[in-house]
Amino acid sequence: MYDQKNLEFHNQKVSVKKQIKDLETTAPQFTLEPVKKIFMQANTSQNEFLIGNDDKRHNVVKELLWNLSMKDKNMASIKYKSPFDVIARLPKNADFSTLCAH
Repeated sequence: MYDQKNLEFHNQKVSVKKQIKDLETTAPQFTLEPVKKIFMQANTSQNEFLIGNDDKRHNVVKELLWNLSMKDKNMASIKYKSPFDVIARLPKNADFSTLCAH
């Protein structure tokens, strides 16, 4: 009975190690690329809003925001769509550990 349980645990251990190794080789493609795309979209959207015409600004606001209030031609309140709400709360010069914490 002991040898049988020991063999089961050993087989589970081998299986879990294989799954971890498989994830390490495939996961970066599927997790980092979308994150990069979101950061790039946030960065380019800022530039497009600043230099764009009214139509372009409207499109940028529609893509990134749930709600925008204006007062005296200035933004009074903003509510970002996810995941841009997380990016908006980050410090301007956040390091990688700060990004991972959010």
